Amino acid sequence: MKKEIKLPKPVYIRAINTRDTDVFQSSFAPDVVVQDVGREFCDIVEIKEWASQEIFAVNVTLDVMEVAQRGGQTIVTVKIDGTFDCAGLPDPLLMDHCFTIAADKISVLTCRLAAKADIASRTRCRKETSHVLQHIDLADTQSSRSLR
Repeated sequence: MKKEIKLPKPVYIRAINTRDTDVFQSSFAPDVVVQDVGREFCDIVEIKEWASQEIFAVNVTLDVMEVAQRGGQTIVTVKIDGTFDCAGLPDPLLMDHCFTIAADKISVLTCRLAAKADIASRTRCRKETSHVLQHIDLADTQSSRSLR
């Protein structure tokens, strides 16, 4: 039985993969809170600076691995690549992007490393959720290729 998952509009992921800073910025609500691996950014100016340095300057790309609904959030697990220093990071680098959406805008975004226990269970359930990934329009970027 396929589970229906309500997805946010894929603007955020598409904007990162196509390096469109304007569209990236427009995906956030004015009162957004972003938490990225223990740091918090609470206004658009801070988010723009964070994204400029840590996403766009190092050519980050997101390859969607799984999408789930938990606790009122949409959790998109992505494999991250780019030209950043990978020393000390897991390989592959899998992160959960946990979205709370209000009026088609991101109101809360939490980015965290995918837990090792979660990675094992996700490997088992990829076949069950792969149908969901087909509905995410990623503008023919690398992230739109199907799961293996």
